[in-house]
Amino acid sequence: MKAPFRPPWFRKNYLVNPRIQFGPGWRLAIGLLVPLMALNGIFFYHLANHGFTWPDPIYRPLVELSVVFTLSVTCLTILVIGWLAVYLHRIIGGLKRVERHLEIFSETGEWREIKLRRHDLLHEFVDKLNKALGAAS
Repeated sequence: MKAPFRPPWFRKNYLVNPRIQFGPGWRLAIGLLVPLMALNGIFFYHLANHGFTWPDPIYRPLVELSVVFTLSVTCLTILVIGWLAVYLHRIIGGLKRVERHLEIFSETGEWREIKLRRHDLLHEFVDKLNKALGAAS
């Protein structure tokens, strides 16, 4: 599969369409990160408003909480991106094998049983597909 509009030093062939592989994960991560960063900025901007000064015993812990909140949002976003990368890899790896077998089946008419990796998440689907297309061929 050719990647569209890439500079010459980028990969040209991908196993899976990059829009499918990277699209949902990045959208979800950015969808989580941007509102949390906006809430962080709005909340702490009001704390440090230039026309109003908080008493020191209240303001100092809130500034420290700002750092903790920012770090926790960053760590949460990194964890979500990592989890999505693993999850999408387990789904898309199996789909690529199914796609390859279906292409061979459509070209030659001969069916070979699809075998997935141990940790792929499509075993039930592939078992039913093997039974259905094995009986049809």
